[in-house]
Amino acid sequence: MTSQADVALAETRTREARARLFATFEELQHRLTATALAEDAVEIASESAVAVARSAAEAVRSRPLVIAGVLGALGLVAARGPIARALKGKDDKPATVEKIGPSDATPATPASLKPKRARAKKGC
Repeated sequence: MTSQADVALAETRTREARARLFATFEELQHRLTATALAEDAVEIASESAVAVARSAAEAVRSRPLVIAGVLGALGLVAARGPIARALKGKDDKPATVEKIGPSDATPATPASLKPKRARAKKGC
């Protein structure tokens, strides 16, 4: 049979295991809060951004001419409109449309509400 000492030891171990289990639950609850998850996400994103910035800086240091060429090409693509206008000159301005009347004039009312094709088919 089991002695009183064995029972007391088992109860002590049970209490310790239960305390560890509840401590684990509390830690999980803290880790799964929205604030903790957001903080973790921000930390991971900032670490990733730092790593990308470091690798980009290393690439620029190792190949400056290639990077300068790529950035120059991107700059030309971004500024293609002003560059094209500068190369066209003043003589190649697009034709302007003359306004015949005031822009807020009401158009004349049609003689009929039916389209011209419908009137032509009926012989009106």
